Amino acid sequence: MNDKKIVFGCFTLATFAAVMIPSPFPNFSPLFAVLLICGMWSRTYKHLWVAAIGGYILAQLFQELFSLWGTLTIVGAYLIFIGIGFLTKYGYRNAILAALIGGTIFFITTNFAVWLISDMYPHTWQGLNTCYTAALPFYRNTLAACVCYTVVFMFALNRITQSKAFVQEENGL
Repeated sequence: MNDKKIVFGCFTLATFAAVMIPSPFPNFSPLFAVLLICGMWSRTYKHLWVAAIGGYILAQLFQELFSLWGTLTIVGAYLIFIGIGFLTKYGYRNAILAALIGGTIFFITTNFAVWLISDMYPHTWQGLNTCYTAALPFYRNTLAACVCYTVVFMFALNRITQSKAFVQEENGL
């Protein structure tokens, strides 16, 4: 099996698992880091974003949580997250900044969609303000998860790629 198939499979599985495995804290999920790194790796593995979004949609269908507008909003926010990763130069500092920006854009877009689409809040400036205020604890967890998981995954991926290069060098590949 070639590297491309392994990478695609790993990102699909990682996205699926990140959605399916419950977190003890709301919005503290490794999904954001998976999407960000997926974007970073998309320069090497074209169309890798399809694997990540496919894993998310599979998880939604498996959980029977599929709603058209909710899924479209979240997939749109995830594509923005992947795009931010694609535009980010590889490195810890850049990745942490990208994670913070991506988490903030996710917070803004998804909560705006909640206000706009649902009847949870009145469709007034006060209702929008209430919607964002109520979501602040989730925002804190999103940012913490983005940074923590991004650093952990980047460290792990760096170790894996370094050991793979070492093995290939030792074997004359």
